[in-house]
Formats: sequence, C-alpha cells, structure tokens
Amino acid sequence: MLPNESDVAAGLRVRFREAFENLERVVQSVVSIYGQGGLTVHALQEIDRRTVDVILVLMSKACRTARAIQLVSERGLGHDALVLVRCLFEDWLCVRWLFDSDWMVRANMIAAHDAQRKLVQVEAILRDPDLAGQMSDGALDLVKTHVGYWVDRLGEKTVDSVRGHWSGRLGGVEGTARALGQLGLYNTLYRVTSAHAHGSDIVGNIVLDDEVGPTPRLVPDDYGLPLTAGSAAWLLWSLASTVDSNLGLGFTDQLATAEPRPFSSSEMDKAGKVTPEGTGA
Repeated sequence: MLPNESDVAAGLRVRFREAFENLERVVQSVVSIYGQGGLTVHALQEIDRRTVDVILVLMSKACRTARAIQLVSERGLGHDALVLVRCLFEDWLCVRWLFDSDWMVRANMIAAHDAQRKLVQVEAILRDPDLAGQMSDGALDLVKTHVGYWVDRLGEKTVDSVRGHWSGRLGGVEGTARALGQLGLYNTLYRVTSAHAHGSDIVGNIVLDDEVGPTPRLVPDDYGLPLTAGSAAWLLWSLASTVDSNLGLGFTDQLATAEPRPFSSSEMDKAGKVTPEGTGA
C-alpha cells in the first residue's frame, strides 16, 4: 500500500462524492441494459448479428473501463486513471466512427484490425531469434488464415488499410477525430490523458516544494479529479446513448435519467495542462 493511501481514499470519497455517484449511476444504467434478457434491435440501418455483437462488445468494454476509472480514482491514483480515460476516449471514438457510415463494413474492419494486429505480433516474434523458438508450429499460418477470412469479405485493400488502425486510411485517432468533427475533444481531453500514458511524463510525477525542492510523487492525492470521473461518466453515457439510438434498443428514457453534465476545460486545467476554452463535447 502507498503512504496514506487509506486516509486519502476516505477523504476523496467525501470530497468528490457527487462526481463518483454520477459515474456510478451511468455505469449501472449501462450495465442494466445487458441484464434485460434478450435485446430487441430496431436498427436505423440494415444490420446482421455479427455487427450487433461487435457493437455490444465495444459498449461492455467501455463500461468496464469506466468502472476501472472510478476504482482507481477513488484510491487517489489519478495519473493512472487518466490513462484509462484515454482508452475510454478511443472506445467512444470507435463507436462514433462505426455508426458514421456502413455499420456492417466498419464492424468487420474492427474485427479485421484485430486479426491484423495478431499477425503483426507473430511476424515480429518470428523475426526475433530469442523468441522465434517459442512460437508454436503453424502459428503464422493460423493468423494468416484469420486475416484471409476478412480479405474474402472486405477485399485485400481494405484489410491492408486496417493493419495499423481500425479506421483504415483516416490516419489513426487524430485523423478519425478530425473526420468526425471531434478534433477539439482530441486536442484537449485526449492530449491531456496521453501525457500520462508515456514513460517520459516526469513533470506530472513530481511534487514541487519551496523548502525541499522537487520530490517524486508517491503519496496518493486528488490529481485528475474531478476530470477522471466526469469525463468517464460523459464518455460512457454518450457511447451508450449512441448505441441505443442507432440500434433502437429502447433505453432512451433510462439513459436520460443518468445523463451527466459535460466536463469542463477548467477540469482539464486542473489535471495539469493548460487548454483552450471548450472541450468540443
């Protein structure tokens, strides 16, 4: 356990009770969608079972990540929670991108990207003389077969395009955010959270003291709050609302009761970065 962890956690639960309760409300609202038995889909586009499965998996992943953000934030580990917010942003962006065009094609592109990344990993291991001997016989052929499955459905050009990112030729997260009109949110929230995912984040992990000078940050504190809880609540709620409205699941009223307020640029400033006004949210 870190120094003062229990005391800090107890204090944070009191100070940021509203933020944590709002996030918990959103998480529970989304979790309950999965507990309603068989879901009835009245989609706005033609859709198949595979596409529905991909979408529901993405939403469940986002729900778990939002819950993890709450648990980590409650322990005063905001730097680490911001890394998870970065992951949740990408989940949110992926769902927005999927619904922006041909749903079934894009759901297949996401699955093809997963197959491509496994192929990249196996190829890299086989090039490494220290690791190649650990790879089972037939592993390369197996992942190539998986990639080939998607080539038959999407075409070689499309499958090649998702080798690096599920969006294909849009240029990754930034290009996708730009294409969806979400560059403002990318340049604020995503850049704030990305800093904490890098091993070079030195400034954010020191404490400045006039008497003793800079010291490593070890004691948990309120760093990142209320941004971590607020942004997680909004991203998950927005993602689930997008899924519900496009698939016609019938949970609009339920989600409306859990709608959180948008997080603010001042909350991102508190997380250690100076940002322009507005989040693009």
